[in-house]
Amino acid sequence: MASATLFISRAEGQPGRYLVVINGEGFHNSVGAEVAARVRGDDPVFDDSLFSIGVGIPNHVLPDGSFSLSTVVP
Repeated sequence: MASATLFISRAEGQPGRYLVVINGEGFHNSVGAEVAARVRGDDPVFDDSLFSIGVGIPNHVLPDGSFSLSTVVP
């Protein structure tokens, strides 16, 4: 079964910034497909898009069905 996991941690040596990593696995039917993600808040009133990862950068599902996206955000 395909799944994706989100990790958020403090960015080392960058006060006030966070490293965001999304790892996916099990996407065997999507090998070579372009990958991107949108991270949204869960506030019921202001469910705004917080940021995107992988947009404009060629990220693809690997032959083993996995992918990894990462960025540093404020």
